[in-house]
Amino acid sequence: MTDNPFASLEIPSEEQYLFCIRCGLCLSVCPTYRASLKETESPRGRVMMARKALEGELELTPNFIDQMQKCMACLACNEICPVGIKPADVALDMRFVAEQVDPSGWKEKLFGGLLPHPQRMEWGTLPLRLYQNLGLRWLANGLRVTRMLPAQLRDLERQLPQLPRRPLRRHIPEVTPASGERKYRVGFFSGLCSEPALR
Repeated sequence: MTDNPFASLEIPSEEQYLFCIRCGLCLSVCPTYRASLKETESPRGRVMMARKALEGELELTPNFIDQMQKCMACLACNEICPVGIKPADVALDMRFVAEQVDPSGWKEKLFGGLLPHPQRMEWGTLPLRLYQNLGLRWLANGLRVTRMLPAQLRDLERQLPQLPRRPLRRHIPEVTPASGERKYRVGFFSGLCSEPALR
């Protein structure tokens, strides 16, 4: 990490900044602003906060980072911005800066310690497979137990995909020879609880 985490960022000019906060064209296409109607959750609000942070007038507080994380990166504001600031890019740049200043320890554990290791992934998803395949999910929803969960956890439970009883990599042979003339080698990635390999 460098002494100045903002060194690599391009700061909007004063003229661009003034045009941006007066325009507001991005408000019509921003999904987070349209849902909340809060200026801080709008593209120009994020541009304003980013500029204040770059000028040293605003600290990278959890609330500041949360506002940048709320950007859905749909890039609609980039397309409609007549000034050329690209507000979505500004929000993504600020996320990167925040990660450099205060790295999230869980990301290294997840992306470095869990996802690259199929065996660990199998053990990690075992409780979810049991929850589904033993009928516990059906029972929890039938008895409406899931309604007692916090809203965010309830949403995650709804999005849980149907997991196989056994990890897919246990079903697919490591090498499948061509049924006819061999022309190419193909790699197949079966998703979670699997490992990619060239065939």
